Amino acid sequence: MPFALTLCLTLLILYSFIFTKKYIHPLEISFLLLLLVLSYTSLMSILYVNLDLWEIRKDNYARVAFELNSILYVPLTIITFVNLLEKQKWKLTRLIGYSILTLFFLFIGEQILKHTKVFQHNNFPLHHLLLVWIALFIISVIAKKLFRKLLFREGIIK
Repeated sequence: MPFALTLCLTLLILYSFIFTKKYIHPLEISFLLLLLVLSYTSLMSILYVNLDLWEIRKDNYARVAFELNSILYVPLTIITFVNLLEKQKWKLTRLIGYSILTLFFLFIGEQILKHTKVFQHNNFPLHHLLLVWIALFIISVIAKKLFRKLLFREGIIK
């Protein structure tokens, strides 16, 4: 059951990512995907393996659901957020609205995994994960800006 829910939610985000108009260059998308997957999976492994703040169920479906969330769902949700920000040209009201909506989608994915008992938090409050997501937002926006400058300098984007 948790695998099916996570798969459906991830496919929904994947389809929305594929079929929405892209306002950022495909190289920026691939760079952000690699950056977010590396940083988020590294953080999850630190929380799970090194600090023992999470316990993941031992069956294979729960492990795949957890990895699917870490590798596809969270990074694609954040990249969709960055894409929408690029479209809106940093209007403050839409920035706040998109931020809240993206955090809501990330929170829903986390709660599905938590309530289907894919993992349990051990002394790890949810607001810490909220801070991690906000940090990933900020890092991804700054990295996209810097990578775009590099692409302009190299003559890939005109």
